[in-house]
Amino acid sequence: MSLSAQPQTSGEQPAQAKALDPAERDDAPLAWRSRLLAASIGAVWHVLGVFPGDSGPNVLAWIGRRGARLTGDRYHRGAERAVVGLGVDLPEAERIVAASVGNLARIALELRVFRRRLERGDDACWSVEGAEHLDQALEAGRGVLLCGGHFGAWELLPEMLARRFRPAWIVSHPRRNPKLEQRVARIRDVSIAGAIDKHDMRGLFRRLREGGVVCGLYDQRAGRSGWRIPFLDQPASHFRAPGVLARRCGVACVPMAIIRDFSGDRVHHRLVLEPPITADPSLPDDLAEVDVVRRLSASLARTVRAHPEQYLWTHDRWKHSRSAVTPPDEAGPRPTGPIPAGP
Repeated sequence: MSLSAQPQTSGEQPAQAKALDPAERDDAPLAWRSRLLAASIGAVWHVLGVFPGDSGPNVLAWIGRRGARLTGDRYHRGAERAVVGLGVDLPEAERIVAASVGNLARIALELRVFRRRLERGDDACWSVEGAEHLDQALEAGRGVLLCGGHFGAWELLPEMLARRFRPAWIVSHPRRNPKLEQRVARIRDVSIAGAIDKHDMRGLFRRLREGGVVCGLYDQRAGRSGWRIPFLDQPASHFRAPGVLARRCGVACVPMAIIRDFSGDRVHHRLVLEPPITADPSLPDDLAEVDVVRRLSASLARTVRAHPEQYLWTHDRWKHSRSAVTPPDEAGPRPTGPIPAGP
């Protein structure tokens, strides 16, 4: 199985890549929107960021809930997915999705408010459950892959890890908006060890072999190269990388989530770390890999069902699942091609 970061190109692909290259387009409108969006986020960061306590994030959450329907098809598809995945009726699903959009809006200020509260000595604003699981995994010296999803306050994870354990590497993909990418990097990069491109499988292997902690949100669509595994009772394409790393490198995959506990207008952030998931040595290689991925998916599904308003339902996790590969434990063919490091 190829583990190269990029697929082999054919004679026709360079022409296609050129056609899709943003540099070949008239990028004036894109540049204008890029600056406007980055400036808007900067204004929110500086203006609402001075509000006392959690007032700024609460204002954004209120705006997000009220404007959830403006996301259009994303809102309606999210509600439909919630009906199936949670077993609720449509009005309740719509309420959940609206609250989800509100919690997404909250993220724009959450890190700033979190840091400010810690600087003022408010250590009670956050806690860690299951720290012993990550400590145990780190003692093995084989690196740890923290696996989460677009759930809760995921942007706080690097800050929490740097304060309680050690700075971590994050698996990411540069945003198409360069101005926004620069602004997010300035905010985030002060607390991380570095970023690994999601296509850089070699870089991911290297950091884990060094005993590092790598964080990834593995609930994004994996496309045709992923395994088609149910998530919240609906087929979804899953990244294979966690299973491959667990089986080939002995890496421990630790499920994690940052849950918001609300008490009036105040928010307590709780980092929950579950017991490490490792490859079962009694299983054949391909079955051991898919077993790890299934267990990680089941862990996230349990968390979402317990706190559905904190999941990002407007991200259609289940889109394009028909093109994914049937996993080997269902007698499907073993997938081929490059393995993305993550989302």
